[in-house]
Amino acid sequence: MYKKITCLFLLIYGFCNSSSAQTNNIKGRINDSTGNSIVGATISTINKKSTTSSTKDGFILRLKNIPDTLIISHIGYEPQSVIVNDTSFLIIKMLKRNVNNLLDVTINTGYQKLPRERATGSFTVINNDVLNHQVGNNILDRLKGVTNGLLFDEEKARLNGKKINFNIRGLSSINGNKDPLIVLDNFPYEGDINNINPNDVESITILKDAAAASIWGTKAGNGVVVITTKSGSFNNPLSVNVNSTISYTPKPDLFTIDRMTVPDYIDFERTLYDKGYFNAIIKNYAYTALTPVVDILNKQKNGELTNEEAEMQIQALKAYDNRKDLEKYLYNNAVNQQYSLNLNGGNKRRLIFCL
Repeated sequence: MYKKITCLFLLIYGFCNSSSAQTNNIKGRINDSTGNSIVGATISTINKKSTTSSTKDGFILRLKNIPDTLIISHIGYEPQSVIVNDTSFLIIKMLKRNVNNLLDVTINTGYQKLPRERATGSFTVINNDVLNHQVGNNILDRLKGVTNGLLFDEEKARLNGKKINFNIRGLSSINGNKDPLIVLDNFPYEGDINNINPNDVESITILKDAAAASIWGTKAGNGVVVITTKSGSFNNPLSVNVNSTISYTPKPDLFTIDRMTVPDYIDFERTLYDKGYFNAIIKNYAYTALTPVVDILNKQKNGELTNEEAEMQIQALKAYDNRKDLEKYLYNNAVNQQYSLNLNGGNKRRLIFCL
């Protein structure tokens, strides 16, 4: 009796497993609006657990559960969803084509504005949305990493005292001027480019090749950066733009600098004192004040301090590191906040732009 019950239980268990493991094969074909088969369309369930591709003969997709939802996608067509209620043959038509409408780009050379198809030469247009991809308080920080051909050199600009720390397509001269020409609202700009508020900039056009020299002359030999600021626009409703920029810079960790430790420096000073290196400095009053360790060793030599007192003071100096005071009293975490609010709009007769 026990064996019969066991066999019956195994049969029921195997039947349940076979039922749960059963899959449904869905067959179909993907056609375009003219009825031709689309090859390479992707057919998948909504949870992406089953996926296949279509051929000229159609497709076969295995589903564990019915009803289910299929997602069909193909390059050039908008994705389409189909609900499957049974295993009948499916004919799916991809009717809606995905048309990518390219935005009209206007090239501002500083003298005139041209559509892209009429502009000659190499150029890059950076709109306000692209500028906002970077965080910075000046326009140069916003330009880093948003376009090709701009090479930044912070260290060399700092050493040479330059206001512009980038060049376009490398160096064009060895001893001559290497800075590109800055054009602000159609006029050459001779001031500090860092004084231009990036939140006031609508777009930036970078002219990179000889075509810029044909417009601006020899000053454009290193390229031209044409900056267009925001202004009102006719026949547009009033819009409010708010921009907030917060940057955080932690204070530097002075202990990451690879330098001689305080005990090693004091031992080195003691070695130099024993060899008479500081004798001329001690006897000549025209020299500056002695270091604390040399002063202690000199007082010990003259009998003003005992050996125990001198050693105690030197050990106290070894335990002191002025970098701790610098980090505590001089350096601090820097938080820079910048906010911008402007109103833009206009009607048939008037332009409105307020900062």
